Formats: sequence, C-alpha cells, structure tokens
Amino acid sequence: MEAYWSFLPPSSIDFCEPNYVSSIYVAEPANTISSLPLAWAGFVGFLRCLRRPVCTSDGFEQAMFCAMYLVLGFIGSGSAALHATLSARGQAFDELPMLLLNVLIIAFLSEHGSPPGKLKRPQLLTVILAVSAVEAIVYLCLQQFYAIFLVLYLSTVLILISWSTTLALCTAKKFHEERIRTTYVRPIYFLAIFSYVLCGGIAWLTDMIFCDAVLASLGAFFLHPLWHIGALIGTLLTINLLAAARCGKLSISPKVEWSLGMPFVVGEEIGKRK
Repeated sequence: MEAYWSFLPPSSIDFCEPNYVSSIYVAEPANTISSLPLAWAGFVGFLRCLRRPVCTSDGFEQAMFCAMYLVLGFIGSGSAALHATLSARGQAFDELPMLLLNVLIIAFLSEHGSPPGKLKRPQLLTVILAVSAVEAIVYLCLQQFYAIFLVLYLSTVLILISWSTTLALCTAKKFHEERIRTTYVRPIYFLAIFSYVLCGGIAWLTDMIFCDAVLASLGAFFLHPLWHIGALIGTLLTINLLAAARCGKLSISPKVEWSLGMPFVVGEEIGKRK
C-alpha cells in the first residue's frame, strides 16, 4: 500500500507497529491514537491556567505553568503527527517540544524557592531562550541522527529527575512545607517515576530493541502506546508536583481538582475564589 505522506522527507526513526496496514493516510494508527491524550491533557491544563492562577498570580510563575501545559499539548499533537506520517516534519513537531518542556521544568525547579514576584535569577528567561535555541539548532542540523535527540533529551531528563528527587525526598525546614511534601509531593513523585520510568520507559526500550519478539508475542501496537500512557501520567504528575511544592514553599495549602478527566493541583486559597 503506497503511503499518502511519501512526498514528505522521512523521519529518522520508525517504530514496531507495521506501517500503513489499514490506511494510506495513517502510518501507525495505534501509536497515533494513543498520542492524543497527551494533547488533551496539555491543552486542558493550558486553558485552566488562563482562567486562574495555579498557586499565586505572580506573572512569571503563572506564565511558566501555562507554558508547560501548552508545550505538553504540542508534544501530543506532534507525536500524533509523527506516527501518522512518519515524516521528518512530524518528528520535529514531536521532539522539539519534548526538549523545550524539559528546559522549562528545570528552569522552574531552579526558581522553586524564590519569593512571589521576584526571581533569584533575573536572567532566567534569557537562559531559557538561549538553551532552547541552541538545542533546536543542534537538533535541526543533525535531525537525521536519532541518537543526537536521545542524548539531548535523556541528559535533560536525568537533570530534572535528579532535581525533583532532591525536592521531593529532602526534609523541609518549615512544618507546613514538610506536611505538604509528605501528603502531596512525595506520593506524586513516586507515582510519576513509576509511570514514566518503570512503565513508559521500559515499554519504549522493549518496543525499540525487541521489536521482533513483540511482534511475535504481544502484537505490533501494544508497547509503544504504553509508553505514551506512561509519559502522559509521568509528565502531568511532574507539573502537579511542581505546583504542590511551590504552594508548600509559599505556605499555601494545595488541593486536587479534576477537569475533563484530568487532575490538577492548585492552591487551596485559589480554589476558593470560584
């Protein structure tokens, strides 16, 4: 079956699901469909973020939360585009937002202890833009080498996991902040690690390395969608972890609210202003 998207430059990566089996328009239907919840969670979070603050009405802090949710929505959309077309453009639409989101999370972690309305590092926005630009240039120049993306992505993943581990597991000095870490931050952290690393990461590795065995036993579409689910839960929980930790730092009690099937952590005081 001839692919409809064959006129586009091909992606530098292919996945275990057989291509264009059921339609000339969608290369990998299962992988494409399982990408959509990522977009849904990100755009729902972004719209919520536009309506009201997550912890405080501080401009930079709220903009960072909105940006993280928006980029998560782009990741889901880009992932669907990649799996539907297996094109270099779809791949860039998927992978560049993944790199950007990690930079945003690391930047937010670096300002976790800042007082409201004031940055410890006033040059942070410039650093975010500079790092993102360098990553994008390196990626676009060497996109045909998938290993380059993996190095860029995994290096930032290791940094943010290390930093969030310190944030979650270290004992806070203030009683209220430590109570929030015990009640919210640590449970969210462990669930995020389980979903992203143990569930999603292992599924991705198995699907990529042992594709023939997967095809013979589990079916072509099983494991990579599991990576999408693990990545969705892990990433959404990581943003919620940042919200809970930030609320604790500001002595604001957090709460969990559900919107259109997705959980979001907000400040208790904010939640009462409906």
